[in-house]
Amino acid sequence: MNYKEITEKRRAINLFDPNRNVTNELLSEMIDLAARVPSSFNLQPWNLMVLRDTAAKEKLKALAWDQPKVVEAPVTFIVLADKNGWQEGHPTVEKKTGRKC
Repeated sequence: MNYKEITEKRRAINLFDPNRNVTNELLSEMIDLAARVPSSFNLQPWNLMVLRDTAAKEKLKALAWDQPKVVEAPVTFIVLADKNGWQEGHPTVEKKTGRKC
């Protein structure tokens, strides 16, 4: 599949089956694939929060314009970008390059 096909066939998902099981193995595979996507300097300056708990998803829903899909999805990711992860002396850079702060 090429980029044009990907963009033409992509779609937004708005309805989820809250009872569908998403295994830890599938979650790990999804996260591993995401980590392979190129980022600037290949630093991947992001972290994930994986929400399965309904109460935690309800708290997030209140901050996400009360979108039902936040709670209806069996798993919800919060992606935390580190906007300073590229800066020299930052732990992300040091971890990837081996340089000391």
